[in-house]
Amino acid sequence: MLSGTAKSNNAQERTGDWATGSDGTPNTASKNDARKWVELRASKAGALNLVVVNGAGLTLYRFDKDDAEPSKSVCNGDCAVTWPPVTVERGTKVFLAGVKRSAVGVVKRDDGSRISVTTARRRASAEVAAGT
Repeated sequence: MLSGTAKSNNAQERTGDWATGSDGTPNTASKNDARKWVELRASKAGALNLVVVNGAGLTLYRFDKDDAEPSKSVCNGDCAVTWPPVTVERGTKVFLAGVKRSAVGVVKRDDGSRISVTTARRRASAEVAAGT
């Protein structure tokens, strides 16, 4: 995990949270490009207190039924289709801007292939591939 935004760390354009495909949207972005990095940044959303957003400025959500103690993600299957997690591959970067490193953790998902990133003892909708 690296301190600062993707931009301040010179992340490659059209990759990570900025990845877009042939139609100019993230929906058609190459998974290889999209999973190069993710940014977790503190931001404001209307009258809400600070929220965590990704590098594209989209608010990351947590699933209320996820368990904080012990940390466990229960949003799998159809839930993960409805609320798709942000994923990155092994060895990619997680940029932290305004989010303390000590407030970020990880938990292995039920499918065993990914590790969910957690923030302040609550799970964010961001995931890191196993082994990172």
